[in-house]
Amino acid sequence: NEELQSTNEELTTSKEEMQSLNEELQSVNIELQTKIDDYIHINNDLKNLFDSTDVATLFLDKNLNIRRYTKKVTSVLKLIQLDIGRSFTDIVSDLDYPDISSDAQEVLSTLILVEKNIRTHDGRWFGIRIMPYRTVDDRIDGLVLTFSDITQAKNLEFELRKTNEDLIKSENKSHNLLQEKDLILREAHHRIKNNMTTIFSLLSLQSDKQENIATKTVLLDAASRVQSMTILYDKLYQSESNSEINIKEYFPSFINEIVSIFPQFASVKINVVLDDI
Repeated sequence: NEELQSTNEELTTSKEEMQSLNEELQSVNIELQTKIDDYIHINNDLKNLFDSTDVATLFLDKNLNIRRYTKKVTSVLKLIQLDIGRSFTDIVSDLDYPDISSDAQEVLSTLILVEKNIRTHDGRWFGIRIMPYRTVDDRIDGLVLTFSDITQAKNLEFELRKTNEDLIKSENKSHNLLQEKDLILREAHHRIKNNMTTIFSLLSLQSDKQENIATKTVLLDAASRVQSMTILYDKLYQSESNSEINIKEYFPSFINEIVSIFPQFASVKINVVLDDI
């Protein structure tokens, strides 16, 4: 009977210990469930944060295996949920970036950010940043890759560059046309001046042969007019404006040319006083 009573007491003690252990397990289970709930909330917060930034982000571990990614990444890399844990180098990509794996390894080795603008096979552009993944205690535990769509900016850059090139071509063409215009004007001026000089010479020679005073006077008057036109034309050609001419510069040479037509012009003394108009 005493042995049964002793066994009963031991069972009672074991039962109490089991109840105590069960209470501790329930307490641990509650704490664990609380941590799981916190983890779920944090995970949901992170997912919403990544989705709200609208930036394609990819997380890799030290072996370049996929750890996590945002939904936006699927527009660049052919990823599905089952790809988590797979090697990043095995994933099909639209990027024309054959050195992405070597660049990722370089960032892991040097811990120096790599940043490049890369074109996709369908004509889009992405600004890619490869950065070390740092933990709270400042340990390197993989990589973070971000893919920013810069297609619009790149297209504007190309359009601006093309516009600048077209503008330079247009300026060069205008410059060439101006040079051709100047050449044509110089040639035309030379020919017109030569023709007018020839006409003047012919009129002067013809007047010298004339014995009739009236005829001689008419020829000299015509020669004088041609000479005046030649001087005026020459001054206008040298002037910056074709609509006006400086009288002070024009009249002295004009008067001298008129006087030189007449015989014994050396005995003629002329005093010219002109305002600068």
